[in-house]
Amino acid sequence: MFLMLALLLFIGSVSRYYREGRTAEDLDAFTQFDAEFKRLTVRADSVDRAQELATATAAKEAVAKEAAADEAMTRTGPTDSSTTLRLDINRANSEELQTLPRIGPALAKQIIIMRTRFGEFLTVNDLLLVSGIGEKTMEKLRPLVTVIPADSSK
Repeated sequence: MFLMLALLLFIGSVSRYYREGRTAEDLDAFTQFDAEFKRLTVRADSVDRAQELATATAAKEAVAKEAAADEAMTRTGPTDSSTTLRLDINRANSEELQTLPRIGPALAKQIIIMRTRFGEFLTVNDLLLVSGIGEKTMEKLRPLVTVIPADSSK
């Protein structure tokens, strides 16, 4: 009797499995969903860290921005002011991004896609989330780029 009950439960489970139509495509969809979830989790962790750091460094960045603006105003030549200004990665277009070292058209496009898809970069280190930018490239970019939040432009 027990064996008969176990057999019926097994047959019922198998028939339910096939009725729901699980296929290899479902597995592929789940794999893609899982990969996207992991990627977004990394992004969310980065955003959380960036928000914590943003509150601690907002005053320092404001003072540095004012000092850079004052220095640029007092300089007497376009080459002098261009060497002191940093490129805002939240506002730069593809051509401006390509002026940076190791940034070509494809990488500039990736930066713009990341910025469009997930919103503004909160810190310069968020560039590490862009596929194709690693630590070595980041070291070259750090002194040349900045992040200015949208609400600080008032």
